[in-house]
Amino acid sequence: MKRIVVLSEGRLVYDRRYRQILAAARVPAADLNAIEWRDPLLSKPDGDGLLIVTKPGDSTANLILAFKDGSLMLGAPMNYQKLAF
Repeated sequence: MKRIVVLSEGRLVYDRRYRQILAAARVPAADLNAIEWRDPLLSKPDGDGLLIVTKPGDSTANLILAFKDGSLMLGAPMNYQKLAF
C-alpha cells in the first residue's frame, strides 16, 4: 500500500491509501485550465496541482488535487497521457 497525505496550514486535508501509485507529478497552475476534465474543477485553483496515477494501462485512473482558498479540490482529467506539462 502507498499513502498520500496532504496538509494545509497545519491541518489534514487529504489522507488516502492506494494499492499502487504508478506516478505522481506536479501540474503547473497555468496548465490546469487547458485540461479536458471528466469531473471539472469548480474554479481556478490558487496554485499548482498534484497528479496521481494509480492503474497501469488505464488512461482514466488518475486524479488531480489542487487548492482554492484553502480548500482541497479534486478533479479527474479525461486522459492523463494527453497532459502536456
